[in-house]
Parts: sequence; C-alpha cells; structure tokens
Amino acid sequence: MKYPSKQKAVKSIKRTLLRFTGRRITKAVQRIYQILYKIFIEIKYIIYSLRPQFFLRFLRRTQRNTSQKVLRWHIDVDIRNFRELKKYFDEAGVRYAAGKHTVYIPPRTGRIPALNKITGFYPADAGFKILKTNRSVEDAEYKNEELSRPWGRSQLLGKVTENVGASNYLELKSVGPRIYDLTEFDFNGFVVPVFIVQHINGRAPDSEETKEFKRHLRRVLEEKDVVYAHPQWETHVDFQGDSCHGNLIKSKQNGQLYYVDFQNFILPDSSRVLKRICRESRASSHFGTKHIIRGGSYLYQSVDSVNAYGKRSTKCRERVMSGLFTQADADFDGAYVLDIGCNMGMMLAWGLDQGARWALGWDRPQVVKQAYQLLKIMGYTRFDLYGTDLNNDYKVSQDISGRFQLGNENVIIFYLAVHRHIGFLSDLVSIPWKYMLYEGHQGEELRELDSLKRICRFDIAAYTFYEDGDSKRRPLALVRKR
Repeated sequence: MKYPSKQKAVKSIKRTLLRFTGRRITKAVQRIYQILYKIFIEIKYIIYSLRPQFFLRFLRRTQRNTSQKVLRWHIDVDIRNFRELKKYFDEAGVRYAAGKHTVYIPPRTGRIPALNKITGFYPADAGFKILKTNRSVEDAEYKNEELSRPWGRSQLLGKVTENVGASNYLELKSVGPRIYDLTEFDFNGFVVPVFIVQHINGRAPDSEETKEFKRHLRRVLEEKDVVYAHPQWETHVDFQGDSCHGNLIKSKQNGQLYYVDFQNFILPDSSRVLKRICRESRASSHFGTKHIIRGGSYLYQSVDSVNAYGKRSTKCRERVMSGLFTQADADFDGAYVLDIGCNMGMMLAWGLDQGARWALGWDRPQVVKQAYQLLKIMGYTRFDLYGTDLNNDYKVSQDISGRFQLGNENVIIFYLAVHRHIGFLSDLVSIPWKYMLYEGHQGEELRELDSLKRICRFDIAAYTFYEDGDSKRRPLALVRKR
C-alpha cells in the first residue's frame, strides 16, 4: 500500500482544517448578522412606537371601549393542532388559503357539516380567517405562535381585539372590507380565534387603479386617526406590485378597491374619533327641548366612554334595565335584539355586551348613519342598522326576512320612548318575540301599554319608574309575550 508523502499529508490536513474553520467562521458571521439585524429591527420599532399617539395608546390599553361578548362556537371535531385542522379541511374537500399567520376559508367553498350552523348564522359573503394561535380572543395576537415576531412590533399591534376598531375604521373610509365578528371556534377543547370577514370576490387592479388607491390611503393616513405599523408603509412588501402583494382586490359587485390585510393598521386613539362623531351627531340625534347650557341641540343618548353628555344617561338606563331582567329571570344569551327607534345605538351596544347574538336597529337615515360610525369605532360588529322614517305601518319583518332565523324564544324588542311618535307597529303581530322592553315618555303611566293588547297578549314580568339624565319620571316595563 502506497502512503502519501509527508508534504502531501500536511497540505491535505491544512485544506481540511481551512474548510472546517471557514465553515465555522461563515456560520458565526451569519449568526452575528442575524442577531444584529434583529436588534436593528427592535430598535426601529421601539423608536417608531415612541411617537405621541402610540405612547398614549399604551397608557389607554387597559381601557376598553367595548365589551361585546365573544361568541364561542363548539364544533364536534377532535382537533389538536393546525396540521390536523388543515388535514380535516383537505378530507372535507374544502378550498382554503394557508398563510403565515392564518388559514382562510372563503364562502361557498364546500360543505363542512360541522360548520353548517356557523355558516348559516353569518351573511352569505362571510369568510373565516382562522388565526394560527391556540388562545382565546382576549389573549390572542395576530400571529403564528410557532413564528417569531419583533417584540416592538407585537407591542405596537397589541391583541386581536385591538385590530377590530382599526379594521372598522378602514371600512368606514372605504379602504377595507367589513368585519362581521371576532369569535372563537372550539374543536373539542382546541380553541382558535376567528375573524368573520366580508369576502371580496373580484380581480387584481391595474397599475392606475392601484395608484389611485394609494393616493386615497395616503389621504386617510394623513388624517392621523389610523396609522400603519411600519414607518414607511409605501415601501413595505405588503404594498408592492399592482395587487399590493395580493392584498388589494377590485370587487366585481361594486367596483370598489378593498385592502384585505387589515392587521397592520392601528387606531391609536379611538376616543378622539368618538368625540368627533359625537360632536357631529348632536343635531341629528337630539330629541326634545334644546338647552342653552348644553349648547342647544345635544346628544339624546350619552356616550359614557368619552364622557359625551346626553339627555338620557346610558349608564343609568343600563343599570335600571338590568335590574328588570334580573327580576324577571331573563337574559340576552343567544338572543336577537330589535331596537325600534335606536337613536345612536347605545342600547343596542348594551344588548351585545350582555350576550346578544345580533342586534338590529331602526331610526331616521341621518341618525343611523352617525350611529353606525359610532358603534364601529367602539369596536362593535354584530349589528345592522336601517335608516327609515318609522310609522305605525312600517314592516320591520321585511328588513329581516331571509337573513335571520328568528323564533319566539330568542327575540327581544326594545321599544324605548317611541310609542308617542309611532304608536305600536302593526308588524308586531308578524315578528316572533319573547320579551319587549317598553319605556314610556315623561309623565306617562303604565296604562299606555293597554293599546298593545289589541295586537298581542302579554304579561308584565317586571316594571319600575325612574329618572335619568335630563329626563323626568317615566315608566319602564319588561313585557313577556304569551
């Protein structure tokens, strides 16, 4: 056997050591670069978050404008992780899009028997954006728990509950789609948060349409009510190309451009927006005598989260009404609330806080427009409002037929201080309902309810008389239909 010479052996050893140490050095350099890059990104987001509007947001983070009760849907399927969830969808023949942080199921993409009750509850154009995190809505962030995210950016974006107000603002500004709900799917113990979103069916825009959209978005961001979670949003990858990285869609239905990736937008100070809406709503929402001390016309319903005074004290009304429901052993769980004469929607909001599945309200068109904006910025989603001039012959049932499956056991009607203006709707015969929360006008007695006996048979489950805000003594009764 021929052995290599000593010189050749030394050279071979040197080459081997050089390759080995070179690899080690390269890996060390790469590791150092990754660490330095992460530090740079963290510093960038921390500096960005030091802007005054973000700092105030951190201080207010413990103050929630809305407490809309989260619906949890139990799905009788054994799932333990997201791999099994995607496998279940594959076996069911469901078309879905799996992204870095979510699994998205468009509407009408295959029948999933276990999800039938959910798809039947939400509007027909509702898609399911399932977040890849095994947490409740209250604790979840919009991210895949298996992937890292800069700490600074996580602090900027906050919890998924904070995404709702920003996405609702984008809807109001004709930037993004509607959010129908932020709910939870419970797969026999495996709980995931889910955004129920308006699905936009359409095409990618051309370059001119994209430029016009970016000009519109720039104007929206210049108002400084909502901000993007990156310092230079126009150069970010999510806004590259005509389709903005697949996030910009032109709707076939109405031709509007929708930016569907809403989670990177932040509403730093919702109270500022709410106060502006309240100021703009004084004249349209006011009912009754004007007061010089209150500036003439002022809100009918107070908005207590921003200390916006109203003729009626929302907080006081909620307290008294809650007492009647407790006295009658009644609750809102799973109920639909119908508010006839909803004004700014504060009592609808209370119903959603108490656990109502969905809330519907009717009032004058201009009042409804302002109420919709107010409820949206407060973070409410499960409601619909109808602008109309109410009268005794108005058919409420036509507005809700085909959309909601209402039964006698799950409908609560709010008839609050409207009887003197429109009487009792003749359509109350057609609408199935279990309870009516009736509120009279100042100085009235309960005998005003006698005219309701011509329409239906009922019992008074609980009643009281009370005063609130600038309003004098009036009756309040919880009526149970026989």
